Amino acid sequence: MILKLLLVIGVIGIVYFFFIKKKPLKQKNKTPKNEEKQQSSDMVECSYCGTYAEYGESILSNNKYYCCNECVDSIMLIYGHRFIPSESFYHIVSIDAIQNTPPSSTIFLPFDEKNLDIINHLINNNINFALEIQTISEVIYASSLGAKFIVIPKELTSTIQNIANNYLFDSKILTILESENDIEEMAILGVDGIIFSNAIIKINS
Repeated sequence: MILKLLLVIGVIGIVYFFFIKKKPLKQKNKTPKNEEKQQSSDMVECSYCGTYAEYGESILSNNKYYCCNECVDSIMLIYGHRFIPSESFYHIVSIDAIQNTPPSSTIFLPFDEKNLDIINHLINNNINFALEIQTISEVIYASSLGAKFIVIPKELTSTIQNIANNYLFDSKILTILESENDIEEMAILGVDGIIFSNAIIKINS
């Protein structure tokens, strides 16, 4: 009788150990497999409309993927805000300093005739760059040179954004701000985006 009881307890113990106790471990392993499958997928979701597009056909802007230019144009770009993740811009003073910037990063330069050699180097090497301007004439030059971004003072926002819209600039207009309190005004004016000074990192030669 005692032998039968021990045998039953032993069978129950084996069933519990192999079929019940180990089930949670198998469940835990499901998450990494699903994540691995998602990471190997060549489809990405548009951050604006939710449409899925092929990775190679999608547009990467401000660390987010979009399915088309229309979706990119439908959102305000924000760089350097304290709780919104965004890419940084790298302020250089020489061509040699480019090698000290991360791959595929955006180079930042004030528009100045003395920087034309750097600008031409960026153009010839297909490197994205942003030009900081102070006048309307400089905006026209920056757009013609193919700047990805044109960084402008707050007081010129309305005028320059209207010019960019009228002439269908490929460049995005970014107003440089010092205070978060100005974001609402910039949204009303319809500017392409805003940038805070902490998004611009100075790179030494």
